[in-house]
Amino acid sequence: MIFFDHLERNIDISAALEEVMAHESWFGSHTKVKAISPALEEVESIHLRIHPPGDITSRAQGQHWDAKDLADQRAISIVDSEHYKQLPAVRKLIEHAMTKIPEGHLGRAYISKLVPGGKIHPHVDPGLYFAIHNRYHIVLKTNSDVEFFTETESIKCQVGDLWRFNNRAKHWGENKGTTDRIHIIFDVAHNPRFYDY
Repeated sequence: MIFFDHLERNIDISAALEEVMAHESWFGSHTKVKAISPALEEVESIHLRIHPPGDITSRAQGQHWDAKDLADQRAISIVDSEHYKQLPAVRKLIEHAMTKIPEGHLGRAYISKLVPGGKIHPHVDPGLYFAIHNRYHIVLKTNSDVEFFTETESIKCQVGDLWRFNNRAKHWGENKGTTDRIHIIFDVAHNPRFYDY
């Protein structure tokens, strides 16, 4: 495949999923300002590693950030959220995934929920941030009617999968099933020696 790399199967995600479901009330809109990321307006998230508030609020009050502005923030300003500090099984799962990624440094991270009938609309993740980060997914919960697309490829993930994909290509997703799709999504600042995108 060109845009997707299947790095591991059958990871034991049971403790992390149980932990997430125990804190399901933490899920909320992916962003407070939908103009920042309209492609993800149907996604609910628990943010795990984030930019500190002052890092993305330096514009005058009333001015909105667009997706490129947000993406251009530097990885060095990313910190653990209070939620991440309270999810040790999720942290352990991300730490395990990092052992499969050569010479990487953890960037932003969140837990993504796409409810039945939900869509991630076609988009490209822009900006300097994604010029130096690759995106990874750990699948906690899914169903056979969830599909993820680029313009030339599509995948159906399985619970316990670890995937890397090129989010600088146009991509989108759909949950046509009757149960939630829940992924841990995280970014890794990579050593370009290991990757061709």
